[in-house]
Amino acid sequence: MLISFTVENFGSIRDEQTISLVACNYYKEREEWLARAAAPGLAGCSVLKAAGIYGANAAGKSMVLDALSVMRRVVRESPALMPDAALPYVPFRLGARRAGAPTRFGVEFLHGGRRYEYSFSYLPAEVVSERLVRYETSRAQLLFERGRAGDGALELKLTGRTRALRRHEAFLRAKPTSLLLSRGAQEGDAILAEPYEWLSRRLAVTRGTNPSPAAYGPVLDGELGEGLRERLVSMTRLADLGVTDVRVKEVPPLPEERLREIYSEELARRLGDSVGKRAAFVHAAAEGDVEFAPGEESLGTETFFSIAANVLRALSDGSTLAVDEVDASLHPSLTEAVLALFGDERTNPLEAQLIFTAHDTGLMDSLRRDQLWLVSKDAAGATSVEPMSDYAPRKGERLSSGYEAGRYGAVPLVYSLLGGGEAV
Repeated sequence: MLISFTVENFGSIRDEQTISLVACNYYKEREEWLARAAAPGLAGCSVLKAAGIYGANAAGKSMVLDALSVMRRVVRESPALMPDAALPYVPFRLGARRAGAPTRFGVEFLHGGRRYEYSFSYLPAEVVSERLVRYETSRAQLLFERGRAGDGALELKLTGRTRALRRHEAFLRAKPTSLLLSRGAQEGDAILAEPYEWLSRRLAVTRGTNPSPAAYGPVLDGELGEGLRERLVSMTRLADLGVTDVRVKEVPPLPEERLREIYSEELARRLGDSVGKRAAFVHAAAEGDVEFAPGEESLGTETFFSIAANVLRALSDGSTLAVDEVDASLHPSLTEAVLALFGDERTNPLEAQLIFTAHDTGLMDSLRRDQLWLVSKDAAGATSVEPMSDYAPRKGERLSSGYEAGRYGAVPLVYSLLGGGEAV
């Protein structure tokens, strides 16, 4: 369960920005959004099961989720990078203040009944710093801290329980683009397995604007259990998209002689023995069922199917799912129905989380103020993120109304696109 995420010097984000999912205790409305899970070291605090990010176009909403995605990618892939490959370094470029400075990510999360704080910073060719702290009770336990000595050499601080991690020091010196957390977990260090598992497998980031069969393929194929597949098909029927069933169809491979024209002989032989699969969306017609390939469906149908698959996967194991533009190509009622799944303990007994960006302000009225985050850019082009809980809405006012009226900022000032100078 995500507690907070921090990013600095990434894309349009120049200065340190943090999104927190710790609930404000003085809000008593909509308590269905409060998770029951207790976070060690955060006595008396609750964690929220959803958060929405709003702001004008190009303000940096997607950049926040891109940062979350890149952090996860570095954790998963850094030990396997080729020696000459660079880390995904995309610093703030609209000013010299951050030129040559590291990108930094920090994340706080709850997994296995323990709370973790993990952060790292990096340049294209090296990890500059890395730190992992664990809470089993209210007391912090430092597991390791990595930095650079005065001469620039790797410096590794370990504790009694993590001194075995010293065996990775030579590898980190030879391959400075690798994270210790990733290297250690992949090499079987049990103390790192739990935080690595959450970062690499219990955190997912996707885009509503880019529906992909990769999202729903394992669900539809039954790879993740027949129950999950049935729920996905049922959700699609209930969404009133005209789809009565979704089937898996085998796609025969190209003839081996044709594959040899494209690939090496060995790869052509292996591909020639494989059978591909694709989804077939079934619609009822007077003459019987008619099947449509994914590319023949509307963008709204494909988007809903892809998001629904990701949502079901998160609900099935209590994961944290981040969706950029969750309302893209979807009717507002469908988006509201997706959001509601996370607030209902009957559909979300494992307390999965949804973090989303959207333009549909109607979703605001389903959430609490401390679940809403507002993104804007300053005159220098730097993105800032602030909670709506910093503002006090008028008595009886809907959050969406106050936002649309510009009382909380983070809305575009739109001038006539044909000139005239008047804001509209």
